[in-house]
Amino acid sequence: MSCFLWSCKTALNRRLIDKLLDNINHEAREEPGFEPKTPAPSARNILLKHSWPGNVRELMNTLLRAAIWSDEPSISQEDVLEVLVF
Repeated sequence: MSCFLWSCKTALNRRLIDKLLDNINHEAREEPGFEPKTPAPSARNILLKHSWPGNVRELMNTLLRAAIWSDEPSISQEDVLEVLVF
């Protein structure tokens, strides 16, 4: 049972991360110099493992900061670690 709940939670979190990043990309598309970002697998794993004590607002802010600070087309593990609040 706990394995089933974990996989459901992981699937929901993956979709939430993708949806939030889609929203960031959509809202920032008109900002000069901003390119749409996608999380690298290692970055996604860090995001999925974090407990998010600030809930979805903290996740959204972390994704936004990582997307802004990343010079690459994807958000790297290093980008996430630099902006993640422990």
